[in-house]
Amino acid sequence: SGKVMDVARRTTGGFLRGQAQLVGLDEDRERKLTVEFQNEWIIAREGDEVIATTPDLICLLDSQSGEGIGTEIIRYGQRVTVIALPAPPVLTSPKGLEHVGPRAFGYDLDFRSVFAEAG
Repeated sequence: SGKVMDVARRTTGGFLRGQAQLVGLDEDRERKLTVEFQNEWIIAREGDEVIATTPDLICLLDSQSGEGIGTEIIRYGQRVTVIALPAPPVLTSPKGLEHVGPRAFGYDLDFRSVFAEAG
């Protein structure tokens, strides 16, 4: 869990694009996370390391209420918890990744599941 330290947004090509910079709190206080978005949370990076990408579902939750925080309402100072949920196999197949993987959103990245380490 952490706190939102900065949010940068712009609208291009019909998408709300940008990133949120998070700094960890409590046991996560040494961690810094950047979450990039295009209407939805697309890429999570810790430093230079990509730790999760679409099509896994990256979610930012209000740390007190547990409610989801959308890209259009995230703001400086919010206390958040970041979680990821695994994508169904149809979305992680080569054909699925063509449509919903990082490259489909213009990122020069391969799919990276946070769950790959757990297996």
